[in-house]
Amino acid sequence: MFSVLQTSDSGFVVSGSTSSSDGDVKGFHGVSDCWIVKLSKSGDLIWQKTLGGSRSDANIGSGIMQTFDNGFLVATVTSSNDGDVSGHHGDTVNSDIWLVKLSQDLSGVKNIFDLNDASISVYPNPSPGKTTITYNIDKPSFVKIEIFNPLGQQLYTLINTKEEPGSYEHEFDISNLPAGSYFLRIEMDGETVLKEVVLMK
Repeated sequence: MFSVLQTSDSGFVVSGSTSSSDGDVKGFHGVSDCWIVKLSKSGDLIWQKTLGGSRSDANIGSGIMQTFDNGFLVATVTSSNDGDVSGHHGDTVNSDIWLVKLSQDLSGVKNIFDLNDASISVYPNPSPGKTTITYNIDKPSFVKIEIFNPLGQQLYTLINTKEEPGSYEHEFDISNLPAGSYFLRIEMDGETVLKEVVLMK
């Protein structure tokens, strides 16, 4: 771990490095990646992002700051010239300084989780307020569904229970929220995916 920053939503963002490709780490590129983790104020994982290429892409001097648009600016080093990195200026021995801007839009992280989101449907989307989520479970699973705003602030817990194998359909009402984009964080048996819901009024 290189740095911890308290964010404007009272949560935390952590920057560090990882050489893992399992557990909470998704999207590993190779050797060592810069790893960014967003946590709620209670310490729950909201999203994670690996940054880098096939070589070493982080060191103890790496850091992170929140920007005025509620995104994040990551400062690290890289020896790669592939993956997320382009325009490397040195050889494979010497590293470049690497600045990465991450937007506040969480829709970009939904594909870094292992849960097969093809089995999860959210409709209508865009939504006038009442929205239905459907999904299938092939084994007994603990299911937790929460809704977040684009700043990563948790607004509601919609479902938090153990469910048996089968097909499920749940309707929820977000008509009391302002129009805009929101994100469903769907956790099933320890795996997680995000789904964007656009509220129109």
